[in-house]
Amino acid sequence: MPTKKPSTLDQFRAAANEVGRRGDVPADVVALMNQMLTELDTQTGLARRNAELSATHFRRANEFKREARSDILTGLPNRRGFMEAFAQRVADSSRHSERAHVLIICDVDKFKAVNDTYGHEVGDKLIKHIGDILRPPQPGEVPGKHHLLRPTDTAGRLGGDEFIMILPEVSRGSAGKLIQALQDRIKNDKPFSFEDKKTGATTTLPVEISM
Repeated sequence: MPTKKPSTLDQFRAAANEVGRRGDVPADVVALMNQMLTELDTQTGLARRNAELSATHFRRANEFKREARSDILTGLPNRRGFMEAFAQRVADSSRHSERAHVLIICDVDKFKAVNDTYGHEVGDKLIKHIGDILRPPQPGEVPGKHHLLRPTDTAGRLGGDEFIMILPEVSRGSAGKLIQALQDRIKNDKPFSFEDKKTGATTTLPVEISM
């Protein structure tokens, strides 16, 4: 097992004791030096502990801030988080571009009927399913074919079955193609399936969204 390297304070303390042992300095001076080193050691420990607490507090504060702006069911920005992201997108584009933004609001058709027929647990799964389809690539994530939105786009959940998207610097034609692609993906490519607890069978629902 490797020998632990003495700390800087331990080295100072050893040096003070050595000069005291040799009689190079009076004993009371050595005692005072050791006292100061002990106090410094205590203060260093307190400073280190405060730094650890500050880092923990900062991390928890960031986590709380993120959670306060995220929809717990889908992980998308909630109304508050989306409005902040929307304001930032508008501010950024006003400085760097004159191209238009497109704002899309959509809801799930006949969502109340799904809740009433199959229960809120299935309704929650449907909302999460839609959220997964609307989610754009996250920072550091390589965009793939399963992503319909761009990294610069933002999708959020307003509440209930309502979702909202902001598409910065995009033409109406491109936005129209995206809307159609989203509707096709939700209705045909990625149908919503779940296990019906009453029958034990897998049920697939024809889901559509209105924009």
